[in-house]
Amino acid sequence: MYTGVVIDQFRGIPHLEISGLERVNLVVGKNNVGKTTLLEALFLLVGGGNPQLPINTNAFRGLSVMTNDYWAAFFREMQISRDIQVVGHRSGLEDMAAVDELVIRPYLEKDSSIRGFSAEGYPIPITANGDSDFGASPIGLRFVYRLGHLKEEITSSIVLREGHLEAQPPRVKPENLRKGIFVNPSTRFDWKPRFDTVQRRKRHGKLVEFLRGIDSGIRDLRLNAVGLLEADIGFENALIPVNLLGGGIASALSVALAMLDADDGVVLIDEFETGLHHSIQQLLWKIVFEWAEDFRVQVFATTHSRETLQAFSQVGAGFLEGRGKVFRLERRDEGTTGVSIDREQLEVAMENQWEVR
Repeated sequence: MYTGVVIDQFRGIPHLEISGLERVNLVVGKNNVGKTTLLEALFLLVGGGNPQLPINTNAFRGLSVMTNDYWAAFFREMQISRDIQVVGHRSGLEDMAAVDELVIRPYLEKDSSIRGFSAEGYPIPITANGDSDFGASPIGLRFVYRLGHLKEEITSSIVLREGHLEAQPPRVKPENLRKGIFVNPSTRFDWKPRFDTVQRRKRHGKLVEFLRGIDSGIRDLRLNAVGLLEADIGFENALIPVNLLGGGIASALSVALAMLDADDGVVLIDEFETGLHHSIQQLLWKIVFEWAEDFRVQVFATTHSRETLQAFSQVGAGFLEGRGKVFRLERRDEGTTGVSIDREQLEVAMENQWEVR
């Protein structure tokens, strides 16, 4: 479990340090302060240098087109001369205060055509300019990953050449990595692979019981022949696609499946409140806290909603001691700061309707 994180030069975050992380962490703050960027940085760190993940984070934001002009956008102020660094401090009996570190650099392609003669030996004109560099431009990203107890550096890369992405995956044993799951509106219907895992782990009953707390008419869930998740809600000889049960069920199901599929891993939930009525949020927070403890999952969620904070505070009253905490991101002259809000401060703020978002 991460107890602290440091992020440098990633997207809109020049520098951010957060300490005192708990099992369940809720992040609040104004628009464009870096809440989603924090989740993305953790996603990349947990991924151990998986070169596909930066592309995924862009897709989460609706940027599904990739050109070499966009590589610089991962770097603070698009300054590729400054490496991106994400550091996670872990603690626990099995971690022994280990440190994970991910460094991301641009993959540069230099202009090597600096010659004064043609292949036949004839002189050719040389264009002079006032730049001291070789005109290098980024065509991808390089990753250097250092994983806790492992001494060697793990490298990987991804480049875009002639319209095709070429990835060099990291050489790391799967058992040395933890699973990271990113839940946001664009991944809401990513159910099939997670439901398969939940069935194999015999947790199907937990999932159905949770959903019945939202809609008592739900009797069972099943995958059909084409991989579509369907619900038994009492129709005679018929099941209904879960997609048609409403946005609240879809959002709650996405979070629940992620929690049941992330043993010893990290679940990242962007905009926790999306599609959820306030009456559902308390029930969802309850299983997040319970399953985080049962399956050793660390959770990071973001919100703009006071109702989400209220539900977190009410449900967390029995769990928060050593298990949950709220962090407010603030932008200051020296960078981005994470301010922790403990259980007592949160309860007082909610009772007096103080603004903590």
